[in-house]
Amino acid sequence: MPNSPTGSSGDRLALLLARLDRVKRVGVDRYEALCPAHDDRRQSLSVTAADDRILLKCHAGCETKEVVSKIALQMSDLFLEKRRSEVIPPAGRRSEVVYRYEDETGRLLFEVVRLPGKTFRQRRPHPNDPTRRVPNLHGVTRVLYGLPKLLYPSRSVPSG
Repeated sequence: MPNSPTGSSGDRLALLLARLDRVKRVGVDRYEALCPAHDDRRQSLSVTAADDRILLKCHAGCETKEVVSKIALQMSDLFLEKRRSEVIPPAGRRSEVVYRYEDETGRLLFEVVRLPGKTFRQRRPHPNDPTRRVPNLHGVTRVLYGLPKLLYPSRSVPSG
């Protein structure tokens, strides 16, 4: 698509913000703007830059697809593809330890990430891209930490 963003997430964010009206910075990588999908009189659209995507939320209820369409972008323009080796926590949120929770066969179900200050975050593999993580445990079976080693102490995972 012409004028479609390429490059870094900062480039994509700058292009998106340039297509919005009355943009106001409200925090680190957080903005408010008039929503282009409805007759907005106050800044009801929240824009947040995450490490691999741009999040849009219209607090008046407009669908993200509609907002993106009104500024001549596509949903895919909100995502920055990264190779697994490039995926790092956001600045200031470097992980100290990642605890892998696996099923009895050794398949990763979810991870618990310890951040500085003993803060913990949970995440699961993305269903369509195993190199990405989703910051929630929706639909994930909770298991004991080290389950394969507890079930099969003489080997790391069962042979199958």
